[in-house]
Amino acid sequence: MVILIRSLILFNFSFGSNSGSFFFGADGKIHIVSQSKLAIKAEYSPNPIPIHAALHTVLDNFVGFSITTEDGTIYKFYAVEYSRSTSEKGEQSGFNDDGVRGKLISAWHLTEIIGTGGQKIKLEYTDSPASANRAQFTPVESFFAYVPSPSWLQSSITNYADVNINISYEVYLKKITGNGWKIELKYEDYSTSTIVGGFRNYPKRLVNITQYSTLNSGQVFVKAYNFTFANFGEGFSLSAIKEIGTGNVEMAPYTFTYLGTSSRIINTKGIDKFGFYNGKVTNNSLVPAFGANREPDFEFAKIGQFSLLHILRVGRKHMNMNLMTIVT
Repeated sequence: MVILIRSLILFNFSFGSNSGSFFFGADGKIHIVSQSKLAIKAEYSPNPIPIHAALHTVLDNFVGFSITTEDGTIYKFYAVEYSRSTSEKGEQSGFNDDGVRGKLISAWHLTEIIGTGGQKIKLEYTDSPASANRAQFTPVESFFAYVPSPSWLQSSITNYADVNINISYEVYLKKITGNGWKIELKYEDYSTSTIVGGFRNYPKRLVNITQYSTLNSGQVFVKAYNFTFANFGEGFSLSAIKEIGTGNVEMAPYTFTYLGTSSRIINTKGIDKFGFYNGKVTNNSLVPAFGANREPDFEFAKIGQFSLLHILRVGRKHMNMNLMTIVT
């Protein structure tokens, strides 16, 4: 993740037990803010392709970085992900809130781990999509009440409403390989129907993780996990995980239960004063002065919350784990 603070670009990182941030100082050197003892090396391209010039005049050929931990392990981050910010009205007028047309690099994903003995773990991702596949909508609204002098004159109120849109060109981890083993991940496409500013969600959902042994110049199935989902309004929820072992023996699934009997409406102004969904989908505004109901409604606020994990194994009894206690 990259955060821009005034003229300073701050790079945040988190992997394993290490976290922190770093930035390039006026001296051109990397300065690290972390509790861990780390060394960070930036990687540059002498002829960056245009899409990599995402940082504009600052390090426009910076394409990735590597971090070395105190024990000598090296973590490399080269798989980039892009995003940009806009709004429904801004997109229609051809202006983006980020001030540019086009996408910016917003994240570098881990691509390789090199151990002190030279052993390597490599991570591969799907290609960056040509069009945005993820859009998050946040309705915003403001009003200004102006009372001219003298105060007996009629006051005037101005109001502005829009929908902020965070657009992502998401990539997905598809393969992890190590010495003698391999893990593959498979996804299926999913899309929502709501369109705002010309954008809708086209996310992928993970449906399978399979592990293979590759010790003898081939691959031997070890185990797999299948994930099934239930559609939930314009989203979806994980409903079950099933393990498949050696010999394709299927284990009893883990099943998941969620709170709420109805679905949440996305891109709605039915939001309470704390930012939670309150089901008031007839709100035409976010401002109480214009009739918006911003009062909390617990039954709507809890929709979609994970509540129960059900486990059944051969030779064991049913086990229900209530992972959420709600106090009203």
